[in-house]
Amino acid sequence: MAILHQVALGAQRIDAWTSLRTACAAGDTVVLMDAAVASGPLFAAAWAQSGVRVCVAAAGDERAALPGTIELIDDHQWWQLIVEHELIQHWM
Repeated sequence: MAILHQVALGAQRIDAWTSLRTACAAGDTVVLMDAAVASGPLFAAAWAQSGVRVCVAAAGDERAALPGTIELIDDHQWWQLIVEHELIQHWM
């Protein structure tokens, strides 16, 4: 069963990013929010190789710096992900 991981971790939380990476499986979706928007691209390459989808719900000024492996979604798409997933894991 695919999990929706909603992530609001800053770059300094390397231990939590490592735990997140370990917890992610093929088919999971990671949505970056808040501080994770700036730090998520540092970790996104590893997810792309494992079949994990990485999205950004609120990119703001960081939008131009996002790599092509990260999909930018709007609020409606974000809510659709929430509806579609039975399991949601919050990383803060």
